[in-house]
Amino acid sequence: MIKEIKIIKIKKDIDFLMENYFSTISGMARAIGITPKVLRDFVVLGKTPHDKTFDVIYNNVKYLMKQVKDAEEYQPNG
Repeated sequence: MIKEIKIIKIKKDIDFLMENYFSTISGMARAIGITPKVLRDFVVLGKTPHDKTFDVIYNNVKYLMKQVKDAEEYQPNG
């Protein structure tokens, strides 16, 4: 997939997570394994991170979205 398309999708995922599950950029950044400055620069200022950092963001946000979906579908036994 083209990096620019990934950026559009991942920003939407980050916005969703921020609106529904994380109250601060710092908390979100910790959850995906980057510094708050990198996340702020990416989401607020629109700066594109280096490829290696972007790959970390992309993979960890996708994993976090899967975890959220699994948690929402969780049904306790009993």
